Amino acid sequence: MSEVDQSLLYQEIPIYSNLSHITQRCKEISVEEASEGTIDAENCSFPDAGGGIKVSVGGDERNVFWRTHGDVLELQERSLNFPVSVIYRITFRNSKALPSVHISPKANCLHVLCGTLHGVHRLVFDLSTRKANAQSIFHSLGARDFSDPGNSFYFNDVMMLTGMNSAVLDPSSGRAATSLFALISASGNINLVRMPASGPCTTSHLEASSRVTRLLRGINPWSSGTESEAICSVAFAGVNTEEPKILVICKDYRVCVWSCKNSKSYDHLCQLQMSEYVEDQVTKIGNEHRIVTCRDDAADRECVCVFLKLEENSLFVAFEIGEGGEMKHVATVQSPSNDNDSLTTTLVDFKLSPDDCLWVMTVNADDQMALSVCNIHQQNWHEVALDNLPSQELSPVAHMTVRETFIDELFMSGKFSHRSIAKALAIATRSSVVCNTTEELRASVIAHLEEEVSNLLENTSTFEEVNGTQLSVFSTFYRTCLQYQLYFSRPVGFSLPAHDGVDVVKKDHISYLSPVPDLEAVCLGVQPSVFKDVLPEGSNLEDFGKLLHCLSNLSLLLGEELIDDMMQSLPFTESPNDCVETHLPNIRQIISSARSEEFEDGLVSISDFLSAVGMLVSCLDPSPFEPEGVDQENMCGLNEEGIELLARSFSRYIKDRLRLSLLLFILTIHVDEIRGMVSSQVALHVQAYTALNWIASAETEYISRGTLEVSLQNLSVHEMLSTTQQLQQNAVVSRASLLYYYLKCDGSRLLSSFINFNGVLTKQLIPKATAAITKVLWPLGPTFAFPQFLLQNAQYSNLEHYLGHMLQPWCKYQPSFTSYLLAQCHLNNGHYDKAVDGFIGAVELVHEDEHFLAAVLGTVSDSTSRFDIQMLYFNKVIDLFEQLELSEQVIRLAKCAITFSLHDDKSLALRYSTTFRQCLALERYEQAFWAIASNPNYDYRKNCLRSLVIKLFENREYKKLVEFSYGDMQNEFVGIMEERARSCEVPLTSHPTQYDLLHAFHIFRKNYRRAATMMYEQYWRLMTDAVLNANQALQSLHRQHQCLVVTVSCLLLVDQENQYVVHRCDYLNNTDKTKNGSSIIIKEAADIQKEIMLMGAKMKLARDASVCCLFCCYFFILKNV
Repeated sequence: MSEVDQSLLYQEIPIYSNLSHITQRCKEISVEEASEGTIDAENCSFPDAGGGIKVSVGGDERNVFWRTHGDVLELQERSLNFPVSVIYRITFRNSKALPSVHISPKANCLHVLCGTLHGVHRLVFDLSTRKANAQSIFHSLGARDFSDPGNSFYFNDVMMLTGMNSAVLDPSSGRAATSLFALISASGNINLVRMPASGPCTTSHLEASSRVTRLLRGINPWSSGTESEAICSVAFAGVNTEEPKILVICKDYRVCVWSCKNSKSYDHLCQLQMSEYVEDQVTKIGNEHRIVTCRDDAADRECVCVFLKLEENSLFVAFEIGEGGEMKHVATVQSPSNDNDSLTTTLVDFKLSPDDCLWVMTVNADDQMALSVCNIHQQNWHEVALDNLPSQELSPVAHMTVRETFIDELFMSGKFSHRSIAKALAIATRSSVVCNTTEELRASVIAHLEEEVSNLLENTSTFEEVNGTQLSVFSTFYRTCLQYQLYFSRPVGFSLPAHDGVDVVKKDHISYLSPVPDLEAVCLGVQPSVFKDVLPEGSNLEDFGKLLHCLSNLSLLLGEELIDDMMQSLPFTESPNDCVETHLPNIRQIISSARSEEFEDGLVSISDFLSAVGMLVSCLDPSPFEPEGVDQENMCGLNEEGIELLARSFSRYIKDRLRLSLLLFILTIHVDEIRGMVSSQVALHVQAYTALNWIASAETEYISRGTLEVSLQNLSVHEMLSTTQQLQQNAVVSRASLLYYYLKCDGSRLLSSFINFNGVLTKQLIPKATAAITKVLWPLGPTFAFPQFLLQNAQYSNLEHYLGHMLQPWCKYQPSFTSYLLAQCHLNNGHYDKAVDGFIGAVELVHEDEHFLAAVLGTVSDSTSRFDIQMLYFNKVIDLFEQLELSEQVIRLAKCAITFSLHDDKSLALRYSTTFRQCLALERYEQAFWAIASNPNYDYRKNCLRSLVIKLFENREYKKLVEFSYGDMQNEFVGIMEERARSCEVPLTSHPTQYDLLHAFHIFRKNYRRAATMMYEQYWRLMTDAVLNANQALQSLHRQHQCLVVTVSCLLLVDQENQYVVHRCDYLNNTDKTKNGSSIIIKEAADIQKEIMLMGAKMKLARDASVCCLFCCYFFILKNV
């Protein structure tokens, strides 16, 4: 195997701008480039082209991209930190845009040079006044910028052009710089347009004649040469020197160089015949040769690279340009295409970087892109790992309906852009589609497809017919989306910012390139020595490399389809072992039938297999880390572009690691000698990466305002959220990628904690940021941030699925916190008994979960005992259910808490009081009194008894109140009843009174003298109530008479010597009736009988007085009549 350079291993990260619910904005600009009929633009066609450059604006690294197709020029500014991603689409009416745009950011000025069939234009933007968070550089761009005479030049005569290149001469002079346009005519000559900063434009003409090279002047001074001498491509060199140069490659393999030192003359410096580098290949005339230049400021040198299109295998020839224009040969590199497909492969773009790396982009006959890179001195091509294309056919996935399968693939897989789906919908509905958000587009697609299905079905259709019709309709729409996605994914060029990687420009989106991680790089052939600082000293790196090479060969043997099928089935199996055992016969058959000597020999050559597996497992495990302090004040949110790049980079990283873990697990199962020895450890990592892969592909749960209010009520009773404002700010959660939403809310804080992140995200930070996200989300710790985030943002369904399905029962990290969060999910879903089970299940090890202690209880295990932590936990949970008024569940929790506090009277008193309150709320009076009797605290018992008395009296449960067995609390009950009776007025109309109940209580227990005392006290209260006697004298006397009669009746039931009552009369006359008086009167039965006789006389007198008053009123009325 040839040596692999890790610095040249890259993978594609596409940015479709479809993870959020907001679609890309576009500003349309229409430019009247020519009058109708001036030139037949329809007969001219150019290939789509694109490119870009990096621009620094206020400390923020931005990328400016351009695309040309037909009569349209698109300019787009992209930033990973600020929302400036607006597409400016300029349409040149009645003309065509030339497939070349030059962008030069120098001296706080951004020059954009472009051309059409009718003229050339220069756009100049001032960068000095821009701030990092300001609007786009192009925000003021409009149609008037293309009609400025000082920055536009229109041709007088009709010209047919085949290409163009342009440059800014001395760009360091800013706005004073001169622009130079080199246009290639159909006849193969060069037409130059020099556009100074001020003053008129001048034009010149260059020929690449082999006999004479001379300068012709005038606006249209064309002269034709032979076809073989025609120019194919043009480039500029030394634009920031005193002697800029023009370089061209001709059809006859000649490179010509002119000097642009003088604006009035262009001196022919030299020409170089390229045929000597072609060797024995046929060199017939071709028109697909190209030339590009590259400036290395660090080494102060300039290079040129020439592409020679040959019949068999094309060549790239690199030279170094001297000051006088002479060219020194550096290297000749074979094209990355093999001989069989060279005729069907088309070169899209190529560039030479300052570090002598040649980047080549090609497409085959099926429009599939290939991007390759090599060092021109080593000449070892490395192919970029491109993003996987969507599946050609889609079948329903297990545990998912047809609709869920197709809609998730279109909107949640990240493989389809908004524009592709919208185009397919427009074709299907035969109408224009305007959807400002992805949510609107999703709703429109579902509505259309459901309507199509209903139109094809009858009312009596069977389930199989419905399912078949759905599959047919959704598959048809999916294939249309796929066609448009493949079309919009065609590459048109790439940008090559100095020392900053490559950005691929496609028809509809941009793709960034990210370095391949170390593990995957070793699988591709990189030496395992890159891990010498990671693995323990003395590790056998050779065995480690051989193991990764075996896994790479195993992946080739099994094929992508089988591995992807196993990866998709992992979330729906009990364990990875079940998944692999299902496919194991097929796997072994494939391995045995393949008879791969390379795989078998590589496996046998590993001297210590267990040690090699252990090294790989340690590399698959995210390295430990210590969070740094977060500067909350200077922390800012990430931009949608940066979030999507992080999310897609993480998704690719996790899929690669899941694939590697699964292959390692398959290998450990396949090798019988070690089966079971390390499989469980490897299986743990397979499950962990499966959970992370679910996070990368899951969708947010839609949260409406109403759902939010309920969630706020549930969450407001504990301190996991320091304030409910955080959830209120994210009041409505639209459908989007769950990972995208997490990074949008917490990404900046996460990066600030674990990498050197100052608030500005760059492409260089993406690998470190991806590793940091993996560490934070790793299910086995050391953080528990993601489940807390789901709870804080009311993502209950996702939280329940993640913890209950993806993690349990294999993940033993923070088990109490996990059980607690699952209980919160059950609580939100209305499954209150399951919630109680979860909360109770969390208490046993709650003192060991440091994240739970910090986030929920606000304490640490070092400073608080296990018992105190458990009691604090019960306080939180019981308070939660009490505020939700779930008495049944509170009783269960309180009884459970009692079992944990049998030797602590203070805690027992609190729990029995809680149990009493809830039993009382449920009107379970016997259980309530049991809680009173079991309470070890006297004050708590008395307070609870008072509450029981009040509740029974208010609910008119008089029989229970009187006949209840109060045991050793009987005296307290009597005292409470007497206190209540004496603290309120005695009513005449409401019966029974509290004195009546006390009388009945004592009668029921045959304590007749105490019963008589209560009745006599009631009589005394009525007798001394002046207001009552004045307003309702007769009724009061009648009630007093009854009290006296009952009093005597009770006294007659006791012995002769005990027939008396003791009464504290001063107490009743005190203003403060809670204080006992000192005057005591004793009344015997005979005395009370006398009072009864007196009361009878009073009643008769009062009755007669009322009759007399009635007759007086009657005679008065008669007299007046």
